[in-house]
Amino acid sequence: MSDGDTDFALLVVALLNGGVVLWRLNSVDVRSKKLDLHPQILLHFETKMYRITTLHWSAHDQKTGMSIISLC
Repeated sequence: MSDGDTDFALLVVALLNGGVVLWRLNSVDVRSKKLDLHPQILLHFETKMYRITTLHWSAHDQKTGMSIISLC
């Protein structure tokens, strides 16, 4: 993904206590000695689902999608 100036990735993490955290990680150049990911929490919310074990990302196009959270 890109915001114009910086390429980045989104990392969605589901916690066993029902929390879901959306992180932004800036891209890095491994050839450079500067490896600053600058992780940033974009969103943190609590669900009523505990022991989340599966996340599924469904892309609609290159810029949009949705995440499906489920229990196994």
